[in-house]
Amino acid sequence: MAFPQEHVTFLPPGANEAIVVKGISAPRYGQEDTYFYLTTKSGRELARTFDSNDLNSFLWLLAGFIPHIGPAVSVFGFFVEAWHAGLAAEIRYWTDQNHNIVWLVNDSPYGSFYSVDFWDGETVDLDEYTSEFTRVWVKSVSYRTVN
Repeated sequence: MAFPQEHVTFLPPGANEAIVVKGISAPRYGQEDTYFYLTTKSGRELARTFDSNDLNSFLWLLAGFIPHIGPAVSVFGFFVEAWHAGLAAEIRYWTDQNHNIVWLVNDSPYGSFYSVDFWDGETVDLDEYTSEFTRVWVKSVSYRTVN
């Protein structure tokens, strides 16, 4: 039985962002986690993508007039907009303090889930491990420089 090993790696010279994709498997289950290690500037741009705009809001409102399904579609739109606003607020919690962020996208058979946390701007987590029932491995790593 192998236990988790700490494989924190520094960014290569010149790089200030990274994307790490990990696979996770267990009996009858699998998921893929993508970690976006982003500068404050890129984090702010990500938050803007979740901002509601007048056109989207208007389209959700118009959808309410579709016979039979309109009210349900409008309610769904309200929750989508609220969810996006919550994601933007989570990101801005860190970027408004001029912190870099790590944005996690977890894709599983049950859907996609998102989270954000502080990132030190220097290291990425490349932990891999295998236990009796679970395996975590790094599928890919890419680095980039953003001005």
